[in-house]
Amino acid sequence: MYDDAGLVRRRPEAAYGEPGFGNGRFSAALDPVEPAGNAPVPIEFPGSNALDIRDLRYADHEGRPAIEAVVVPNPAYRPADPAAPLCLPGSSLLRVDVATGVCVSSRSLEPETGEYGHWIRIIAVDEYMLDDLFLAQSMNLTDVRRHISWDIPA
Repeated sequence: MYDDAGLVRRRPEAAYGEPGFGNGRFSAALDPVEPAGNAPVPIEFPGSNALDIRDLRYADHEGRPAIEAVVVPNPAYRPADPAAPLCLPGSSLLRVDVATGVCVSSRSLEPETGEYGHWIRIIAVDEYMLDDLFLAQSMNLTDVRRHISWDIPA
């Protein structure tokens, strides 16, 4: 369901984030329902949001406009893959690309887990790409958009 501004008001109940490349963090970054939840929660229940959002600001990420915030998980936070959550306990810095909604960056701000996180650079939006680019092991598939000549001997 969308509101008048075109923003998602409620998502259908579904199992989002199939694990890819060994864990579910990449899937969770591409579709960040994990930090947002399926729907807004009532203002009367402050701990019901997945994350407590602090210090929200605009940022630049690899030349693209983004929004970043310092976030702290609430008890309602449920990572798509418990072994590879976007946010660890304590404070984390999340950055979301404005145009696509992809979580392009996450970093734990806690001293003992400061190296935990991810960084994604968006190089194309709505462009044709081979499935081979998204596989851990290339299958050397042929780009079917390119003409392949078949020389038949006479």
